[in-house]
Amino acid sequence: MAEYPQDVVQRFHGTPDQVDAGLVGEPPRTWESVVIEDTAQEDAYLPALERLGYRLVLREPWWHGHRMLLSPAEDVNLHVWPQGAPEPIRHRLFRDWLRAHPHDRERYAATKRRLARDTAHRPRDYSLAKNDVIDEIYARIFAA
Repeated sequence: MAEYPQDVVQRFHGTPDQVDAGLVGEPPRTWESVVIEDTAQEDAYLPALERLGYRLVLREPWWHGHRMLLSPAEDVNLHVWPQGAPEPIRHRLFRDWLRAHPHDRERYAATKRRLARDTAHRPRDYSLAKNDVIDEIYARIFAA
């Protein structure tokens, strides 16, 4: 394998302040997080999302006020949480863990594929059946 100079081999990591200082224009809307002050106040955010073609498919006030919308092509699940809810943080931790741990990523993907096949006509069962593998992965995340 070829040898490379240290400045090529060593990856540079900017600080959050450096990243913020590098922004030279308005950030794109796609960078915005969909965290709402109060998800129960649907009049404040649903009309704008509906104009984009999203439709509300889940309303779960018992789960930190969670709402889920589906894109027009049904290829995007948009989760909406109130400010201060722990789930957006948990979701990002889970995403980042799967990106860095291929074994867990493949196990989770295989579980989802199997459950999608086995519970095609029972979406509730699909969602609940993922809990065991998700809980195992979270246990590793929080133990790390």
